[in-house]
Amino acid sequence: MNLINKIILSTIILQLIAPITSTTYKKNQQVATYKGGDIKYFELKNNSRKTMATLKLQRYKAMSDSLYYLLIERLLRIEAKVQKTTVPKLKQSYLQKNIPKISDNDVQKFYLQNKKKLGNSFESLKFGLREYMTKQSKDEMLQNLYISLFRKYEVNFKLTKPKPFKFFNRELLKNTKDDPSWGDPKSKVVLVEFSDFECPYCQKVQPIIKKLRKDFEKKIYYVFRDFPLGFHFQAKMAHIAANCAKKQKKYFPFHNRVFQASSNLTSKNLLKIAKTVGLNVNKYQNCLKNLMPLNNEIEQDITDGKKLGVDGTPTLFLNGEKMNGFDDYQKIKNKIEQLLKK
Repeated sequence: MNLINKIILSTIILQLIAPITSTTYKKNQQVATYKGGDIKYFELKNNSRKTMATLKLQRYKAMSDSLYYLLIERLLRIEAKVQKTTVPKLKQSYLQKNIPKISDNDVQKFYLQNKKKLGNSFESLKFGLREYMTKQSKDEMLQNLYISLFRKYEVNFKLTKPKPFKFFNRELLKNTKDDPSWGDPKSKVVLVEFSDFECPYCQKVQPIIKKLRKDFEKKIYYVFRDFPLGFHFQAKMAHIAANCAKKQKKYFPFHNRVFQASSNLTSKNLLKIAKTVGLNVNKYQNCLKNLMPLNNEIEQDITDGKKLGVDGTPTLFLNGEKMNGFDDYQKIKNKIEQLLKK
C-alpha cells in the first residue's frame, strides 16, 4: 500500500471512529455498515478490549509520572521556604552533605566489573567513568531527598490504577482441545501455562504447578501450551517428543522428566527419558518421524500465545489475568480459593 492510500485509509477510519468515542452506544447498535452486513457495538467493544485496557494503563502511567514530578516540585518549594533558602541551594546543600566521594579505587573497581562491555583501556576511560559514576550517585541522592520529603509531608497517592486486563477463558482455551491438561474442564477457574522445556524459569515454576495439582486437581482446569523460544535450540524437539509421549498417554511423566533435564535435551537424552517413563520405543520413534502435524500443533500454540501477548516464558493466565510472578504458592492458592468462592 503506498503512502497516499495509507493516508486515505487512515482518514476514513478516523471519520468512522470519531463519533464512536464521543457517543454512548447500545449493545446491538451499528457502528459501521458495509454492503451485505454491519458491525455492532458489542463486536467492536469485544475486539478492542485489550487495546482499550492498554490505553487506560498508559494514561494512568502518564498521569502517575506527572503527579510524581508535580509533587517533587511543590514539596521542594515548601521545604526551601521552611529552611529560608532557594530550591537550587536546598538541593546543593543536601548533595554536599550526603553524596559520597568517588575514589580512584571506586572507578577502577567499576571498570573491572564492566571491562567486557566497556572495551577500551582504563586510562582512556577513567575520566568519563568518574563523571558517569558521579552523576549516578547525584541522581540517587536526589531520589533519597525526594523520598524523605514524601515521608515528612505524608504524601498519599490517590490515583486509582486500572484493573489488569483479563481475557475471556474461551479466548485462552481456543485451539486447546488436543493440548495436555488436568482437572475439571467445566471448572470456573482456568489456569493456562505457556512454557518452554529449556527455560530455567519454567523449570522453577513446576514445583508450584505440581502442588496446585495436588491441592486443586478436581476443582480447577489446567492446560499446558507449547511455547519454545527461538534461542533455545533444543526446546522445539523436546516439545515434539513430549507430544509423542502424549499419544501413549504418558505426557506428564515425560514432561516432568524433561524439565528435570532441561539443560540437556539432546535426542539421546530424550530417548533415555522415553524409556524411563515406560514408552513403547518403536511407537515413540515412529511418531518422531511424522514431524509435520506435531510441529503444526506447536506453531499453533505459539501463534495463539503471541495473540494473547505472550513474549516470554513462563507466562501463566489465571481466569484470563496474566500473572506477574508465579513463585509465591500461598498467594496463588489464596487467589484460586477466592475465585472458586465467586
